[in-house]
Amino acid sequence: MTYYVRWMLDRSHERNWIRIVIDDYEWLRRELRAVIAFSKMKNLRVLCIGGVAEWKDGKLWGYGSYEAIRKMQEKIGVFIKFMSLDEIEKIFKQTPTTEEMKKDYEFFIKNAVDTKEINKESALNAIKLYYVLKDLMEKYDCKAITINCYATDFIDRTGTTPCYAISRFNDNGIIATCEADFTALLGMLAATYVTGKPAFMGDPIFNKMSPIVINAHCTAPTKLMGLDKEPIRYIATSHYESGKGLATEVSIEEKGPITAILMPNDLHAVIIAKGEITRVGLGLPICRNQIEFKVDNFEKFYEACEENIRFYEHMINVLGDHRMELESLFRLLGIKPIVI
Repeated sequence: MTYYVRWMLDRSHERNWIRIVIDDYEWLRRELRAVIAFSKMKNLRVLCIGGVAEWKDGKLWGYGSYEAIRKMQEKIGVFIKFMSLDEIEKIFKQTPTTEEMKKDYEFFIKNAVDTKEINKESALNAIKLYYVLKDLMEKYDCKAITINCYATDFIDRTGTTPCYAISRFNDNGIIATCEADFTALLGMLAATYVTGKPAFMGDPIFNKMSPIVINAHCTAPTKLMGLDKEPIRYIATSHYESGKGLATEVSIEEKGPITAILMPNDLHAVIIAKGEITRVGLGLPICRNQIEFKVDNFEKFYEACEENIRFYEHMINVLGDHRMELESLFRLLGIKPIVI
C-alpha cells in the first residue's frame, strides 16, 4: 500500500466527499445509494403552503424554521415556492369536485380493510385538496411539498386536512410533510431517496421505563415496504384531532428492523438509530398510525436525543436497517451523524 493511499484511508473521515471501499460490494452498493440520493436532493424545488410554522398562538413553535431552510439552501441549494393560505383557499374553493375525485374516494374506501369516523363531505374535500396540490406542484415544477396545516386555520378554511394528500404523494415517491416542517422534509428526502421506500414522520414518545419508543401521526403512506411493492393493508379513517379529512391507518403485520432519524432545526447533527418493531396499532388516544419499537442501545439513543433534539421535533421512520447508507448520505450533506 502506497503512503498516499494510507494517508487517504487515515483521513477519509475528515472529508465529506471521500469514500474508500475495498473488497466489499455490499458496502459499495450502499455508498453508491448515498451518492445517488445526494444528487437527487441537489437544487430541489419545494412547494410550501402557508409559510413555515415558527409560531403558534404567539409562542415559538419551532417546526421547520427559516433557520432550517437557510441550512438546507446551503447544503443542497433547495428552492422554495411559498404560497399563502389565502391563495390556496381561493384555488380550492374555485375547484369543483369531479367524477374522478369521487371515483378516487370510492377506490380508497373499497380497498380499505375497514372504515371508521369518516365524514364523506370532508373526505371528498381531502381528495380534491390532493388534486389542487398536485396541479400546483406541476405548475411550479416542484418535487416535494410541505403544508402548514396544524398551526394555522388551514383546516377551518378548507373543511379538510392534507393527511390523504401527503400519504398519496409519498406513495408516489413525491416527498410530502405536514406542519411545514423542513427539518422533517430533509429527513424524509434522505430516507426515501437512499432506500427507495416511502418514510413516515411522527410525534415520538420516549418511555425510559420500558424502554420503548412510540411514533405516531396521521399521514403514513401505504407502500412502506417499497415504492415498487404492493401497498400495506390500511383502515380508512380521518385526522385524529379534528375528525376531518381522510387518512390511512396502516397495518404493518411483520415485526422487524426499523430506522429512526431525528434532527434539530440548525442541522448541526442527525441521530440515526436502529430499532426492532414490537407493536403497531396500539389503540392509544393519539394520531392514527402508531408504531412501537425498541432501540438497540436505548440509553445512548435517549442521551443523544436529550443533547441534540428539542422535545417537539418530529421523528422520521423507514422500514429496515439503513444506518450505513444514511450515515454516508448525511456526511455528504455536511451534517454530523450520530449512529446508534
